[in-house]
Amino acid sequence: MTIGPATTGRVSTGSDRSSETGRFGLACLILWALPVLVIITGLVLRATFHVSKLFNEGWNAFHAAGFHAGEPLYHPAGALLTNNYPPLSFVLTSYLLYLIPDAVFCGRILAGLALIGITAAIAGIIGRLARDRGSAIAAALVFLTWSVANFQPYLIANDPSFLALACMTAGLAFYLRQEPRGGAAVGAAALIVVGLFIKHNSIALPLSLTLWLFWRDRAQCLRFVLAGLILTVLGLAVCRAAFGDAFITSLLSPRRYSVGMGIRNWLDLIDPAKPFVVFAVLAWSAFRRDAYIVLFSLFVMVAALVAAIVLMGEGTIVSATFELPIASALLSGRVLQLLAMGDTARRTVPRPVCLIVLAGCTFISPTLKDVLPVLNLPAWLAFQHQQEAETLAVVHWISARPGPALCATQIYCYWAGKSAEVDSFNVGQAIETGALDPRVLTDRLTARYYATIELEPGYSTSRFVPRVLDPIQANYTEHPMPKEGVVVYEKKR
Repeated sequence: MTIGPATTGRVSTGSDRSSETGRFGLACLILWALPVLVIITGLVLRATFHVSKLFNEGWNAFHAAGFHAGEPLYHPAGALLTNNYPPLSFVLTSYLLYLIPDAVFCGRILAGLALIGITAAIAGIIGRLARDRGSAIAAALVFLTWSVANFQPYLIANDPSFLALACMTAGLAFYLRQEPRGGAAVGAAALIVVGLFIKHNSIALPLSLTLWLFWRDRAQCLRFVLAGLILTVLGLAVCRAAFGDAFITSLLSPRRYSVGMGIRNWLDLIDPAKPFVVFAVLAWSAFRRDAYIVLFSLFVMVAALVAAIVLMGEGTIVSATFELPIASALLSGRVLQLLAMGDTARRTVPRPVCLIVLAGCTFISPTLKDVLPVLNLPAWLAFQHQQEAETLAVVHWISARPGPALCATQIYCYWAGKSAEVDSFNVGQAIETGALDPRVLTDRLTARYYATIELEPGYSTSRFVPRVLDPIQANYTEHPMPKEGVVVYEKKR
């Protein structure tokens, strides 16, 4: 039985004139798109450089390469290596290693495809709801602009977050395309579960869709929830059989949580979302009879709430907000469609005005200053060449010294051909929560087991309690490096 308003929100062929963006509106879209495309071009080119874009890139590369070589993907509790991510991203990367023998660049390719997939899914969803390419393009630009302004280190980086969201957004697109059919909920659940087995902390979309289906169509909601639960249990059983008990203990690896830290992080990171949270409330009030406005507004608000909860865990910062631009983009596109449906609304709120407001909202970001230099593409690429040379200097220094190496930023050890020795973040969390005796690591440091050690002051060192830092300083000599923010140590003779 269908619950809620009878209006589906789809536009009939009689509303085709809503697709007429107009010359001024088209000019607004072009002016909005140009800087975004230049920045994305720069980020694509940067992905081909040997530069460390993200703390996790080397960590992900080591796990994928190890799995490709037949090594365990998950390790027993108490080990100095921990993998607390689901397996699918590592499996996919390991297959790409047959074509490209570097897991960092394989992961970046998958992330680039994921960015394209999310953008296409957003445009496809909005385009499906009405014959209005202008709104579909604007929705895609909301997502891309927000992402380049706030998440540029994560874009086209060896990290599974956007790959997981691409699967989930595809699941939403599948449901809305097949909505009247009984298999729509099952297909959507399957794609969303695949996303959860790539990265498991992006839960706002499935929660929002569940709540919306419960309000709109209880039968579809039941299908969606049952299919999701059954597929999740089956997936966990397969992973347990394939990887053993270490799979479960690794996913449940200890982490320090703090409500105060979560509030501080949320207040720091929620600024780009504030206009869209207000926008969601206003859109719900103005268009609450439109089923899709309800869905997308709900998605925005649930994503903001989930981010506040996830941010209580240490180490999960900006990635907790990745679902917000997707939700905001979908809501923006749908509002543009509805505003264009009637002459009165069109006169009251012209589309170009809406486009300018949306572009302004998505460009508002405290980190925008970090991405603006990309617009001067030649100078920025020259800087990337310099960063690559400095990175390779660190890599060659580590590689030239025989023996095991400990890298807080593991991409240096990965490119140096060293084996993964210590997961600095998860080991630090285990020590700080009392789940791991620090002597497991300090005894190695006192014995000068590692030939070289790499740290990043103020970031990686926060993963090591003083009991771990003290033996490093006592038994290793700091070696100056040309790369700013990198500290390397060599064991004393």
